[in-house]
Amino acid sequence: MSGFLLVLCLALWHQGGTAGPDPPGCSSPDAVRAAEEALQQINQDRTSGYILSLNRLYDERGGSVYTLTIDVMETKCHITSKKAWKQCQVKGIGDVPVSKK
Repeated sequence: MSGFLLVLCLALWHQGGTAGPDPPGCSSPDAVRAAEEALQQINQDRTSGYILSLNRLYDERGGSVYTLTIDVMETKCHITSKKAWKQCQVKGIGDVPVSKK
């Protein structure tokens, strides 16, 4: 047991007593910027419906190419308005149509 503690103390002393930094992940400014740019491209390519707004960034694997999983919500702006998604108000739960089979 004392040997384990000695090895642990030496390892911590070797690192200066600090753990390595956590990877930036989904909250990093670069990941958020990549998600915003991707959503802007998606909205530009759409031909019908409403402009989508970024709700949440789930998963991010960065590098020279980002792999993102994002959650989007419809806004009240129609795609023909050509507005930026940040200028549009997100639809509320009462604005979403309900269909019945």
